[in-house]
Amino acid sequence: MIKLVTSAATHLGLVRRQNEDSYVVTDDVFAVCDGMGGARAGEVASEVACRVLQDVDAEAGVEGLREAVDEANRLIRDRGAGSADLSGMGTTLTAAIASAERLTIAQVGDSRAYLLRAGALRQVTNDHSLVAQMVRHGQITPEQAAVHPHRSIITRALGTEPAVSPDFFEIELEHGDRLLLCSDGLSGMVPEDELSKILAEGATPRTVARSLIEAALRQGGEDNITAVVLFAVDEEIAPLPEDEESDADEVVSTYGDAPSIGAVGASRTMPAHPSAAADPVIAPKGFGPLVRGVELHSVATRAWHRRPLFVLVFIVLIAAVLFGALLLFNSSVYFVGTFDGHVALYKGMPYTVLGYELFSVIETAPALYADLAPHLKQRVETHDLLTKEEGQRFIRGLDSAQ
Repeated sequence: MIKLVTSAATHLGLVRRQNEDSYVVTDDVFAVCDGMGGARAGEVASEVACRVLQDVDAEAGVEGLREAVDEANRLIRDRGAGSADLSGMGTTLTAAIASAERLTIAQVGDSRAYLLRAGALRQVTNDHSLVAQMVRHGQITPEQAAVHPHRSIITRALGTEPAVSPDFFEIELEHGDRLLLCSDGLSGMVPEDELSKILAEGATPRTVARSLIEAALRQGGEDNITAVVLFAVDEEIAPLPEDEESDADEVVSTYGDAPSIGAVGASRTMPAHPSAAADPVIAPKGFGPLVRGVELHSVATRAWHRRPLFVLVFIVLIAAVLFGALLLFNSSVYFVGTFDGHVALYKGMPYTVLGYELFSVIETAPALYADLAPHLKQRVETHDLLTKEEGQRFIRGLDSAQ
């Protein structure tokens, strides 16, 4: 029988003021949620989602996960609608449930699930982000996506729309599998070859989780960092890994006969001294409901205020530059699509980001999409980015091309 040995770690990082990540670790439910929305809204959204997920019945499979995602989406929207401070908040979600030696994963946003099997690492989930869509459409390469100025823009999240459509994936667990659920504060900072090496070489989930956090911090720790690590072990083949320090933060999960040991989130504090930055906050075994005390927040606030003012000014300037670059780029590209059945030229990029359309119609052609030849329909469907002149030449020449 396959057993799962798990551990989780989270860290504020070296730049952010608060930790908006939350996670779940029970005997058969595992999740990472990365909140967004500013102030405390992001951490509220991620925690709401995790508290819903920790009650999922693993035997319910995909449908159980789907219902939990819908419920979390509704609760986050309701909380946001009832408070001006929480309005517009949302969260990513990468959640997995284990049943009958199978792992079922639900995905919304750009947190990720990885599988290391037989020495090969692969990303199980697909990012719901602007740059990921551009890669899938062949508009940029994965290498360009890694440094793209708009790589932080996600196209799907919990709590931002009345309904959300998660992606689902299933993995038949094998002895020796090592899995990682993580926020983009880890995957965005640590290259996949290093992720693979750390996952492969760590003796226990606990040492792997710590090493992953430390690797992200060495790369700059620009975001909150969360890792949930799972080892799949068949005791008939090999014994369960023993931690050389302590197994107090590891959870051994056996399908159907182990008690539920849950953890949601972790203390959201800034390290008091730079030397503490490499020591991640670990959720201990039996860690109960998350309590965020006033004292914890005051520690984070005092640590933040000790940073020079120019750090805050620099962050604001960078955000303004990135936003301006997005607007400038969006105003310089066009694509061909359809409008009311007619072929149309659009200005902007063919994406909707958190309910905001990045495009607008500037010209429609007399030609009906339904009347186009197959090769012309294909050109319309691809939504390739064009110059204005290229787009106008195409739609104005459709009558003669028929």
